[in-house]
Amino acid sequence: IKELSPDFKKYVLADIELLKEILAEWPMEEIASDPKLKGFLEKVKKSLEKDPKRKIVVFTEFSDTADYLFKELKDTIRVFKYSSKDSSPQNKSAIKKNFAVKRLLFLKMFFKIFIFRGFLLFN
Repeated sequence: IKELSPDFKKYVLADIELLKEILAEWPMEEIASDPKLKGFLEKVKKSLEKDPKRKIVVFTEFSDTADYLFKELKDTIRVFKYSSKDSSPQNKSAIKKNFAVKRLLFLKMFFKIFIFRGFLLFN
């Protein structure tokens, strides 16, 4: 790549080492707790307690956020995640079958939360 300076690789490697040092000094208990996630889950649970048949869709800007939410919520509440990397005929069929507007009132969903390419669906 002609546009990059000859020292580019050296600078990137130095930045990586600096970031590793910062991470090593970071208090791990701050990483382990996520107050936004806790508050989010509380709101979802309250909504579902009020109306157990309710469907909730939560959009995220990035699929990494959807991945994170799925990982953190899947053991607490039923979650379905969908992003471009989760695209499959089976997932598309499940979405079409379970979220067709005409059928929403008649379906009892298996999952409580659905995460799609940047959004979550809660049932």
